[in-house]
Amino acid sequence: MKRMLVTINDPPFEILETMARRRGMSVQILLKTIVIPQWLQERGQNPMPEPIQGLVAPDMSANSNEV
Repeated sequence: MKRMLVTINDPPFEILETMARRRGMSVQILLKTIVIPQWLQERGQNPMPEPIQGLVAPDMSANSNEV
């Protein structure tokens, strides 16, 4: 398994931390199970053969103020 190091500035990290806490998970797990797979899927790449049931990424569009 390959590993990587990610540096995230404070404001975006705080948003991710709040989202993760609401789901009862760490930021690392949130990124691995929700954020990255959705990002890949939006770009036409299927990161998983079947989506994980019950995990839905939040709307991060400019019009959404919810976290």
